[in-house]
Amino acid sequence: MYLHAPLALALILLIVLYAVLLRRKTTHTPPIVHISEEAMFKYPREAYESSLKQHGSVIGVYRKNRLEYIVDESHAAEVLTNDVMFSAERGTAALLNLPILNALPYSLIGTLDKLVVKGITPIVERLVNT
Repeated sequence: MYLHAPLALALILLIVLYAVLLRRKTTHTPPIVHISEEAMFKYPREAYESSLKQHGSVIGVYRKNRLEYIVDESHAAEVLTNDVMFSAERGTAALLNLPILNALPYSLIGTLDKLVVKGITPIVERLVNT
């Protein structure tokens, strides 16, 4: 069975378009902003605030060779109180470079996470909402 020329051409174009779309890197990450060490040390609040105003409500900043994400006040409540998306337990394990700790049924990190969720998060929610 032979394909008609227009149909074959359309099929080839679809395959090429699909391959191009697969290769295209689409990132949904905030912009990475350079803030000088001097500005971070002497005027950290002003440096972060001006970068947030210039680049958007979420930015990435390298500080001491670690990438940190900084958010403005529009996202602060979500970041500080959404335990599903921003888990203290997973974050602590990542900082310690021990992600295996998240798989353990009982761990110190799990206990600390419960302390954060039940003790600190409600206080932060009240502070943010006032």
